[in-house]
This record gives sequence, structure tokens and C-alpha cells, in this order.
Amino acid sequence: MLVTDTLTEGFWGQVFPWILEILHYVDLKRSGATFKIACANYGVEPDFDCIAPYIEHKLPDDGSDRIVYNLTHLKTAHGMVFREFESPNRLWNKYFDFKRPIREEVDAFVSQNFTGRTLGIHFRGTDKMVGHCIQGQLMSYADMDLVIDDYCSRPGTMPETIFVASDEANYIEHVKTLYGTRFKVVHRTDSSRNEKNVQRPAFYGVDEHTGRRLPRTPEQVLALGRDAICNPLILSRCDAVLKTSSALSAWAKIFEPSLEIWRVNGFIYRWFPDARIPLYGVEDLAVTLDVSHLGLSAASMAWLCEVPHRHVCCMPISGYWTSYVDKGVITYYRGDLSRASRYAMHLLRPPVHHYLQETESAFAVLLDGDGDPVSRNTLYFLDLDDETEQKRVVAYMGPGTVGMTKIC
Repeated sequence: MLVTDTLTEGFWGQVFPWILEILHYVDLKRSGATFKIACANYGVEPDFDCIAPYIEHKLPDDGSDRIVYNLTHLKTAHGMVFREFESPNRLWNKYFDFKRPIREEVDAFVSQNFTGRTLGIHFRGTDKMVGHCIQGQLMSYADMDLVIDDYCSRPGTMPETIFVASDEANYIEHVKTLYGTRFKVVHRTDSSRNEKNVQRPAFYGVDEHTGRRLPRTPEQVLALGRDAICNPLILSRCDAVLKTSSALSAWAKIFEPSLEIWRVNGFIYRWFPDARIPLYGVEDLAVTLDVSHLGLSAASMAWLCEVPHRHVCCMPISGYWTSYVDKGVITYYRGDLSRASRYAMHLLRPPVHHYLQETESAFAVLLDGDGDPVSRNTLYFLDLDDETEQKRVVAYMGPGTVGMTKIC
């Protein structure tokens, strides 16, 4: 089989998942497969093929099938929905391997930097969490610190090394500053970080006269692709991983199905593999919400208190919570309240009417009073139904600015 297409998104969000979904169909055809996928993000002229520079085909097309297949059409007609990680791992390893320079770079990084037990951290803090295409709830550095501290305090989990991967250079510096005296903190020197962190990122050229970003060179494109592949491969070699919602780090579980990995924030879609990464549960945590100034009815207060929480505000932590009200302040807590780390949620605008719109995928989309999608700074609660695996909104207040502040 020769499979071609032109795609517009990245490796982990589109190219590799779509290929993975049709590999079971390739298995049935028994003719091998060669993929030629054009993608300007990671391919270079003349054909912008984003497969050949990075991947070796273990079972290439044997020529017995003269049809040229389109990847999008195959995915639509034969795409497989995965619910576990062993089958994707088997299929991927049967048909593909990464190029030797990539494998050697990953091996060298691990052997030179990993000492003892290694905790991997992936913090995706930019374009997937803001704007009009929100995929997950935005985590602050303090939120992530809370999860890391909780994990490291558990018996048998204390790492010697922390490997941190992030598109934010500022976050990597934050981890080095906060944890560098306790652990060995390592990271790759990627060809780029998100440009909001630096005035003149090395990844892009900048016109000296206009200050505008210049097109990427072929070398820069290939470096970006290498970075995108190396980071999840390195994460898969860690003993455990704490991650924000991102397909990149979720693929570490496909490369190593036995990997202990947790997602630390909400993910509003059911896309594999990220939706199948379990949420991390923080012990001894209390979150307070002062609604005394909002004039809520007793029924509204009771409704908010009785929400079966899996996600709380911008700190979606798995498990069940207990709540109580004192003078208009709602406290949600889990574990030992006397020992709990306490966080306060601040809602700066009064609640408005909420709408739920069921999509074809059967998960809820939040709309504000004007029918527009809500911003990431909106207080809402999501609940995951264990039986149907459908995510639904069970309470919503907003729009408004919601923040979390540690108060003790």
C-alpha cells in the first residue's frame, strides 16, 4: 500500500495518530505500507514529506497493490478507536522505527543525564490552552508545583533526576530554580521555545528592518521535527511522568505501555491517547470559593456543594471531594483537612446563565450568556462518567476571571 495525503497539523496531534488508526487495516491487506505525508510543519521542499526524514518503514509497500490510498479517506472508512496502549505499541513497532540518528540522540541523552529514578515533567502552557481552540485547562506554575511536590512526597517515588520538557523556556527555568538544589534537573536544548519567552528566538530569523519573523530554513524545520520526536521518546524512558494535556507526551505511553504517567489537568476531548491518560490525584488538598458577595440562593449553593467533582476549577484533580459552607465560603477538600494545602479560588464577576450544547461526540461545550465559547478563565466543573466515558459539565459559573492563590 502506498498511502499519501497533505496534512496541516503536527506529528502527535494529527500525522502519527491518523497513521496509527489505520495500521490494523494495513495488517489486513498484508501488502506492507509506505507513507508519504506532506506537512509543511516538519517537511521540506520539494515534496514536504514529513515521514522520510524521521522514520524508517519496516514493512514497506511490496508493490502488489497498485492503488494509491489517501490517509484521510482510510481513517474515515477504517480508522480504529484504541482504548488501551499495548495494541498501538505493537502496531507501531511492527511498521516503523525512527531514524538511527534520532535513536542514538535519545540513547545518548538518557545515558548521559538520567541518574537513578527519573521523573519526567511535560508542561504545555501556550497555544493549546488559550485562544479559540482550547483543548485543556490552563495550569499555572504553582498548580504544577503542587502536583510535583505531592508526587515526590509519596513513599518510593522520590526521584534523583527530573527531566523537564516544555515549550516555555520560562517554565524550564522555574523548575531549575525551584527544584535544582533537591534534584538533578535536565532538559534538552531544543531548537526553539515559544517565542513569547524571548525577544529573538534562535529558531526563527528576524528581519532587521521590519522586525518580522522570516520563513524557517529547511535546517530549522528538520530541527523542529527532531525536537518533537525526541522529547516523547525521552519521556518514555523515565520511571514516571507528570504531564499537562498534550498529545506529544501522551505518546510516551504508546512507546512504553508500562510507563507510569498521569495527566494533571482537564482535557475536553476524547482523542486518544491523551484522553486515556489517567488524572493524577493530590492527597490532602482543600480549595475554597468565596461566593458570599454573589447572593446565590440556597439551592444554588447546595448544587455547587453536591457536584460529584472530578475536576475543580483550573485544578482538575481526580477523585471524590467533600464540601461544606461557612458564611458563604464553599470549601472542597479531600484527605486530611487539618493537613491540607489550601488554595483559594477567586471569581471576580457574578455568575450568568449557562448553556450546554451536546456535540456529535457527546461531550459538553460551554457557551456564555451571549452564545460564545467561554474563556479559559471561567470556573466550571467537569465530570467523567465511568460507564459511558462521556465528559459533561455539571456546574458552571462565569464568565469571569478565576485564579487560585495559596493561602496557607
